[in-house]
Amino acid sequence: TKPILPLSSAAEKKMISHATLYSLANSLGVLAMVTVVGYHFVAVNAKYLSKAKQ
Repeated sequence: TKPILPLSSAAEKKMISHATLYSLANSLGVLAMVTVVGYHFVAVNAKYLSKAKQ
């Protein structure tokens, strides 16, 4: 099967390295956990944060 978009032979053979994939996966995992913790902090403290603004 041929690809829809024509790719050069160099682009077809280039793959992401294991180290880069490992770093990317860890970075995205950390970002996801920070987002979840931040969301929960805001959700739990919403009424206290709204009182503090008044």
